Amino acid sequence: MDKYSNKKKERNLIDFNDIEHFCLEILGENINGKIIEKEAALKLKEDFYEVLVDEYQDTNNVQETIINLISKQSLGAENLFMVGDVKQSIYRFRQANPEIFLGKYKNTH
Repeated sequence: MDKYSNKKKERNLIDFNDIEHFCLEILGENINGKIIEKEAALKLKEDFYEVLVDEYQDTNNVQETIINLISKQSLGAENLFMVGDVKQSIYRFRQANPEIFLGKYKNTH
């Protein structure tokens, strides 16, 4: 992993996982194991009327955290809409966690 990271740095490249983690760094801060919204997340939360997520079955834990940081769920507002089909989950190599989808599905039905 270190070799891969060094090669990316040498070539000034980033990959999909880097983008997710940069986004997370911009939006939230880990304080004592809890992710706290930064100013950027609060602004987006304010600006977004709705947050729509397609292919939700392929969401990973980092993406779920990002979605939670920018939606109004923590404020008790329902502005998050997700669609997906757990049988079509294909992104395990990107740490897709269909259990996130199934957990929400079970809690609403």
